[in-house]
Amino acid sequence: GVTRFATPAVLLPAKQLTGRVGTARAHLYACFHSSRATIAPDGRRQAPPIARQTLSRLTRLSRHTQRRYEAVAGVRRQANIAVGAPLTASEAQARAGKHGHAQFRFLDRRGLQGPVGQAYVAWQLPNSYLGPHARSARRQRRRLNRQLADLLQQGMTGNDKRPPAEPVPRRPQRFFRDGRQAATGFNRRPDRDAYWPQQRPMRAGRLWRVLPGDATGGPARQ
Repeated sequence: GVTRFATPAVLLPAKQLTGRVGTARAHLYACFHSSRATIAPDGRRQAPPIARQTLSRLTRLSRHTQRRYEAVAGVRRQANIAVGAPLTASEAQARAGKHGHAQFRFLDRRGLQGPVGQAYVAWQLPNSYLGPHARSARRQRRRLNRQLADLLQQGMTGNDKRPPAEPVPRRPQRFFRDGRQAATGFNRRPDRDAYWPQQRPMRAGRLWRVLPGDATGGPARQ
């Protein structure tokens, strides 16, 4: 039922597939995370946040198994924090309905968002996961997609002759590479928050800026 590959291929050493079965499974799981990583402008690898619940839905693996595979394959976790508007009672109340216990008060001691010492409404985002494998060249994915397209056009749907599955609709994107892409995505779906990462590295994780979703559908603020 696979009609095309949406993420880049990764380079998986053969030795990871010829040892213990658990190690092979862990690295196959880690390949998903490796394919999502990109290089940020500051030179560090980054990946969009993804929730454990989403990983469970995609992989059919429990949270416990995900953590075990990540430890075996060397997948690194990165914490993500979204920093919103300056802290006011109304802003905190509005965000509490969306994020619940994930919300907290962020005191900007370094002036990352604005004046030093300004307090903001912040909330915990899902973690990012960085796999251990290098990504292959884009031309490899294009070649594989051409092969899939040829198979479908010729009516060869695989050894078991099953018809291809219906394509899964893509969920609206929330996390973007930079502010320009976030503004473009926000203007397409102004009812949803649009996030993009700050470029200043932090030891504890990564801070994200946000264009807050507006039910009235107004344009992105500059």
